[in-house]
Amino acid sequence: MAQEHSAVALTFKYPDIKQSGEPFDGELPLEVAREALEGYIGPSGYWVDAPLHASGTLYKSPTGEVIADVRLRGEARFECVSCGAARTLNVALREDLVIVPEGHDAAAEEEALTGEGEDVQLDPDVYTFKGSTLDLVPILRESLVLEVPLHPRCESVGETCVRLASLSEEPEEEDYIDPRFAPLLAMRDALTAKEEGGSEGDES
Repeated sequence: MAQEHSAVALTFKYPDIKQSGEPFDGELPLEVAREALEGYIGPSGYWVDAPLHASGTLYKSPTGEVIADVRLRGEARFECVSCGAARTLNVALREDLVIVPEGHDAAAEEEALTGEGEDVQLDPDVYTFKGSTLDLVPILRESLVLEVPLHPRCESVGETCVRLASLSEEPEEEDYIDPRFAPLLAMRDALTAKEEGGSEGDES
């Protein structure tokens, strides 16, 4: 059985989807977005403070496939994995998805990635669903997980990494010479100067 959630206008009766297209406008519930992203990159993860806005159009092809033109927009906060700076990722996802009922020819031709107890399955090309109701929430959740960077850094949002900037600004250190070797280095320099002086005398 699918996880309970309070989706807004993101469930559709498959027989009612029209070939001419059916627009939708709703929200990916906050609890779903949090479950998908928080902890996604370890203890830091992403933090989501509001539902993500989902919109687009559903079409049914003459052969029964549902084509979904999907847009998903929102924000997720994160800490740069390099410097720890607090940043905000603007989620702006747009995808064309193919969704078919279980048992459809398009689903039979693909090897679905099945999960026990899941009502929606995902393979590289086609999403499938069970029953007569198409719920976009699990599909949008998967699309969101695939969209966000796995290791988000400042560069992921067009910012300069604080740590890398500070490293580039550090002055180059002069070569360190152990004081214990100073006499030996002085002797080496003296011998070098003596040899160079002797060579000049020979030439003259």
